[in-house]
Amino acid sequence: MADIWGWEVLTGRHIEVEVKRRGVKPTALQEQWLQSARDGGSIAFWCDSMGMAEAELASGGAERRKEESNRETTRRN
Repeated sequence: MADIWGWEVLTGRHIEVEVKRRGVKPTALQEQWLQSARDGGSIAFWCDSMGMAEAELASGGAERRKEESNRETTRRN
C-alpha cells in the first residue's frame, strides 16, 4: 500500500500516492505496487514534490473529470 490513498469524490476512482523525499525514488516493490494499482484502473504514482503530485493527478484525469463535473452541475442549475 502507498503512503497516501483514497478515492476521487466525483467518480469513486481509487488513488494511490507514494511520497518520497526530494531526489529519492521508490523501491522496486513500491513501483510494482503502483503498477498493479494502475493495471486495476487506479490513479497511482509516486512524487517528491507538490508540483509533481499535481502534474500526475492532472495527467491521470483527476482535474479533467472535476472540470467536467462542474460544467455538468452548472448546466443543471
